[in-house]
Amino acid sequence: MYGFVLGRYCPIHKGHMSVIDEIVNDGLQPIVVIGSINKDRNKERTPLEYEERARLIKSVYPQAIIVPSFDDPSWEKWMRGVIKGLNVYGSTNKLTYYYHEKDQDKCHFE
Repeated sequence: MYGFVLGRYCPIHKGHMSVIDEIVNDGLQPIVVIGSINKDRNKERTPLEYEERARLIKSVYPQAIIVPSFDDPSWEKWMRGVIKGLNVYGSTNKLTYYYHEKDQDKCHFE
């Protein structure tokens, strides 16, 4: 069973870490979907390359599975890419999507 979270992680910060910690504390394997991997490096939005972000996450969460995600102006194409990246972990496994909000809501996908 997996818990997954989406973000740019540019860089990973305490908010990201609290969500990943929740996944681990719930007994799930974390899948960290790193977005904006096709964006050029820039100081404001994406100061770190994908490889740097993945390495930072793995240094804190060595058990995390890292899944790259390309940005796409079409939400449907973008979501298909994310789902394709997650499908390699088996359609019979339950995935729980974690995201950070004040109430720490979760959505469940089968």
